[in-house]
Amino acid sequence: MYPHRMLSSHFLTIEKKTELQKAATSARAANLSSLLSTDGYSEELRCLEASLNNPEEREGGRGGEDVERESQDGGDFRNVRGQHLENICGMWGVAGGVLPRLLPWLRGSALRSRLESHLRYIFTTDCLIKVEGGPNHLEKKDLEKLCLERCLVSEEEREMEEFLEKWVHISTEFHECPPYLLAHLPLLLQQSKRRTH
Repeated sequence: MYPHRMLSSHFLTIEKKTELQKAATSARAANLSSLLSTDGYSEELRCLEASLNNPEEREGGRGGEDVERESQDGGDFRNVRGQHLENICGMWGVAGGVLPRLLPWLRGSALRSRLESHLRYIFTTDCLIKVEGGPNHLEKKDLEKLCLERCLVSEEEREMEEFLEKWVHISTEFHECPPYLLAHLPLLLQQSKRRTH
């Protein structure tokens, strides 16, 4: 009789949890696909992708600080709004909550705040993965969970390891990885993967 979001997971059957998980994964994948379209993949992201995928430039003096500066100059996280913000949050599985639905003018700031909080959790987890020796030491179920949290759905262990290794390297390479960069990192990695196939 109650929406599932109003109940704790203790009230859900295993079948219902699986059903909701599949629906959430599909919704996140749809938002990712929308962002990877021509309109969603902006010129600022193309510049970031070029910087991240060019190790020679980083070794030649354009290190983490340069890419961090580009991510701040090319895209201010505070200016991410509208449908783009909705899609970014949808890709990460971040919801605005009940209050912004009642007060629509608060929705943008509420989504941005929740997304920033979620990204801090992701960055902290990235640092822990690096300290513990990288993704190669993780079991498959842990790999699946960590990759899903970072918007990758895969059953191939090698693909998940490579994805997570690259993710952690980029995320922890910069001092306090800029929110704008981390928020769009799934797009950068997926687009880079598309272009290499």
